[in-house]
Amino acid sequence: MTNEPMSEHDVDAKEHPESALFQRLSAEQYKTRLLRYTYILMRVLFAVIIGYAILWLAEALGTLLFPLLASLVLAYLLHPWIDTIEARGLSRRLSIVVVLAAAFLTLGIVAVFLLPPLIRQLGDVIADIPKLITTIQEEWIPWLERRLRTELPTTVREGLESAGQRAGTSLPEVAQRAGSWTVGAVFKTGQVLFAAFNLLLIPLFSYYFLRKFDQASHAIAGWLPVRRREYTLGLLSRMDSAVGSWFRGQVQVASLMGVLYGVGLVVAFAIADIDPKLGIAIGIIVAVLNIIPYFGMIVASLITTLVVLLNWPGWGGVLAVVIVFLINQFLEGYVVGPKILGDSVDLNPIAVIILLLAGAELAGIWGMLLIVPLAGAIRIVWPDLMAIYRETAFYRGDLDEAEG
Repeated sequence: MTNEPMSEHDVDAKEHPESALFQRLSAEQYKTRLLRYTYILMRVLFAVIIGYAILWLAEALGTLLFPLLASLVLAYLLHPWIDTIEARGLSRRLSIVVVLAAAFLTLGIVAVFLLPPLIRQLGDVIADIPKLITTIQEEWIPWLERRLRTELPTTVREGLESAGQRAGTSLPEVAQRAGSWTVGAVFKTGQVLFAAFNLLLIPLFSYYFLRKFDQASHAIAGWLPVRRREYTLGLLSRMDSAVGSWFRGQVQVASLMGVLYGVGLVVAFAIADIDPKLGIAIGIIVAVLNIIPYFGMIVASLITTLVVLLNWPGWGGVLAVVIVFLINQFLEGYVVGPKILGDSVDLNPIAVIILLLAGAELAGIWGMLLIVPLAGAIRIVWPDLMAIYRETAFYRGDLDEAEG
């Protein structure tokens, strides 16, 4: 049997096996890789099927999932306060009743006494938008042309005129319908029977979840594999510490900033000879919407700008409103936020904005509400995942030796 001479590539691959681009595998190695990749593919397919099943189930049971998810979030937020009250000698059942009664009594007062006037006032602001467009056409554009000593393109005038006509015909009707629907929804229970039933489920579910919170935690801990139980519980504890602190802190920040914006705008609007009640309405909007980072501030800025333009108070009033926003932004960014939130999730502001946009696109308001805590949880577990990945044969490059 004659020995064929080896090529330069074969000699180099033999002397330096790690430099070969495609190493020859034995039949056993081929079989091992085929089984491994098939197993990975089946796991991915199974995860995709489970994901689609969860999405389908969420869509099919959307009316039930809303009170269920709201109750879970509420129970998660209130659980530390329940433990604190219970530690002072009150029974757990009575502690839950007291906290839930206070929470839902507050929400009820807001819904019955504050929400209808708020909607009416915002409806009046929206209804005045055509007047603003007319003012821009008849006063601001001529003033700007005199200052610039030139005429603006006709397309600008035509666009404003078209917008004014559309706003004049549609916005007042929309505002009137929104106001009447909201007020009717609060006081005419026959129109919202199903929604009221769902809202009634929230305190019932919340009470049950709070009663069984500790039992459920111990049961879940008992299901974990013994070998990984201590590590998994430590990881979950770190995630709970970060995400829970952020969630509860964000509620406190939103409430406090709502008070600061409300008081500041009441004073600023009084100086600017604008209805101070609009300042209270904007403060309530900030307190509710600022649970989602930046969202409340953005909506409040838009509404305040619209109010100022519709009730032009002169530059002194504008300066008062600007000062209120600057002071509140400083307090939120450098005093209130760091003091309450600290480094709970420690995400870059740009990353938070991108996450909020992605959450809104994927799941609407619930996506915006939950995407930041979810990202914080992933950030906690990410170093552990990377450590596991670096221990794999694939990362170290000794996959063939492991198979052999």
